[in-house]
Formats: sequence, C-alpha cells, structure tokens
Amino acid sequence: MLCYLCPIYAIQYGILGLSGDISQGEYFQKMRNGWGVIQYGTVAVDAATVESINGKFDDILIFLADGMLPEWQKIDSLETYFAKERRDYLKATEKGPNDPRTGRPMWNLDTEGKPDPWRADSYLFGVWDLLTGKEAEGYVRLEECVRHNSAYMEARLKEFPNACNDPRDAMAVMYRNAQLFLGTKEISDTQKRKNAIRETYEEVCRFMRYYHSLAKKTERS
Repeated sequence: MLCYLCPIYAIQYGILGLSGDISQGEYFQKMRNGWGVIQYGTVAVDAATVESINGKFDDILIFLADGMLPEWQKIDSLETYFAKERRDYLKATEKGPNDPRTGRPMWNLDTEGKPDPWRADSYLFGVWDLLTGKEAEGYVRLEECVRHNSAYMEARLKEFPNACNDPRDAMAVMYRNAQLFLGTKEISDTQKRKNAIRETYEEVCRFMRYYHSLAKKTERS
C-alpha cells in the first residue's frame, strides 16, 4: 500500500512521504501482515477463517482511522500543505527519523542542506506559486528546474523520445510538466495566462493520476 501526502502533480520523493512511524509503524505492520487470509472470502470457509478475515479488515480500518486519517487531517488542503509551518517542518525533518524497522535514517543524510539534485522542490513550489498568484516567483523556480535538467534531458530524449510520458522515468515526467507550466509565461494577457495555468494544471493532473497508478493510461502532447 503506497501512502503519501503530496499534491497530485508532485513527483514522489523522500521527505514528502508519511513519517516512518506511520508508513512503517505498528498499525501499518499489523495491517500489512497476513493479507492472504482475505482471498478465502469467495469460497466456503469455517467460522475460524471468517473470524480471521474480519480481523484483517479490522486491522486495515484501524490503520486508516488511527494512523492515516489523523495525518490527513493535519494537511486537509493544498493551502495547509504549503503553509509556511508545513514547509518549515519539511526542512527541519530533511535528515529524518530512524526507520522503526531497520534503525537506519529514513532519508539521505548526504545532502547537507544542498538543493536536491533534480530541483524537484523548484518544480513543486513553482507550480504552487503559479496557482496562488505569485507568478513571478513561480516562473523563476520553474526556470531553475528546467535549466538545471536541460542537459540531461536533451541526451535522454535523444535515446528515449517518449521518456516524458513514461511513469518509469520520473525526472523526464517532471521536466515535461515544468516545461508545460513555464510555457504559460509567454501569454501577455493576464486573464488568459491565468486560464492557461489552470488548464495546464488540469492537464498535468490528468497525466499524474496515471503516473501515480490512480487511473488508466492517458495520452498527452
């Protein structure tokens, strides 16, 4: 079960996921183990097996109710997700807690505060800036993302022309999304530009539902 708390257009990575005590904690482990018993729900079974099946569904509901839902309630909207407090929290936890199962750090400790190598933050927050009317800041962020990845993507697309539409190539997908949003900068009319940003957002989200395995394959330009 993949659990993360990201805007749909986000490229999933590290610090945007659920904290380790939720994604790998006691509720999750209890819910995850023993799913095989559910497959017997379509055949005749004895009372003990029925009880086991019911118990497993109880474990799933407990994980959702006591593990996931409280976390969702903390960021119940994009506005809250991108609030300064949330961003400060993400920055403060970049080094992360230890994985409760392995004892190893949850996230990469080698960055030492440096920007992520993909400039995925520039993409993530650049789009949010556009959506919230801070277009100047948003375009600067998106330009940084596209510029930083342009050399890699030029070589990548020569070898794999359809990489930008392949969910197995996260960087190429992000690069294409950033390009689409950045293209709206050329529209001089303010209202038409805002409309184009919203249309681009909807187009990107349609594709990202496929990327996140939430919908069937969708075509895009």
